[in-house]
Amino acid sequence: MDFQYSNKEVWKKRVRNSIFNAISGVFVVGVSLYLYGRVEGVFIYTSSLLFGIGLFQMIYYLRMPEKDYIRFKKNYMSIRRGFAVSPLKIGYDEIERVQQIDDIISIRTIEKDEDNLYLEYLTEGDVRKLLIELERRLGSRMNEFAGEESG
Repeated sequence: MDFQYSNKEVWKKRVRNSIFNAISGVFVVGVSLYLYGRVEGVFIYTSSLLFGIGLFQMIYYLRMPEKDYIRFKKNYMSIRRGFAVSPLKIGYDEIERVQQIDDIISIRTIEKDEDNLYLEYLTEGDVRKLLIELERRLGSRMNEFAGEESG
């Protein structure tokens, strides 16, 4: 079972922010031209970099709803963590405890590493399905007491 980044509102907001970043790069050059009639080389390079990063972010965030966030395989689960980071693979036998705290699901492994699943990236229906799937695969290791921390 796979869960995609499905909350499109989150990604629309990030797309708007990245468009703002891209425009701010061009704005710096425009203001410099308006005030001084010329543009220093450092402004051109900086604004080009800001524009490029903003454009890249915009395309990346537009494509997020097409990507899998969480994948359940036979012996492990895989969690996508970001652009330049490989997905985290956690074996079901490595998981010590899973606990939901507000809109975050915290996964603690036997090695005492903690990783989080951010429920804001999923629709409400997917969140329910995810909780059912975690309960099915992990059983008693699924802690249902939100907000309480177990030792």
